[in-house]
Order: sequence, then structure tokens, then C-alpha cells
Amino acid sequence: MSTWKETPFFNQQERAALLWTETLTLVATTHAPDDIYEEVAAAFNDQELAELTFVIATINAWNRFGVGFAMQPE
Repeated sequence: MSTWKETPFFNQQERAALLWTETLTLVATTHAPDDIYEEVAAAFNDQELAELTFVIATINAWNRFGVGFAMQPE
């Protein structure tokens, strides 16, 4: 979904979720800056942000297992 920033199809909360996903997925490069956290936190309550972060981390972990073990989709 590399073009999410250019399309008008996502609302503010969806855009915040995509920004947080991109930021945490690329954390080695982005380092999750405070300004991005503040923007994302403004779109979600504490519980929602925690759940979103957990889902992002879980999917990233699954992807790393898949890459690490050279898994192929069935």
C-alpha cells in the first residue's frame, strides 16, 4: 500500500493507522519520531492505540518468521 498517502480514499483515523504501521514497520529507519506518535495518538484513544500497535508488531513478527525460514505461501 505504498500509495496510501496520495489517495483520498482513507479517512483521518485510517490514515493515522497506516502512518503508524509504516513507521513501526520501518522503525530501524524511522525510529518512531515523537511528532508521528502525537499525530497517531490524536486519532485513537489509549486502548485503540495499544491494540493497533500490538497488531502491527504481531504481523511484523510473522513476516520476520516467514522471511527467516524462507516460507512460501501455500
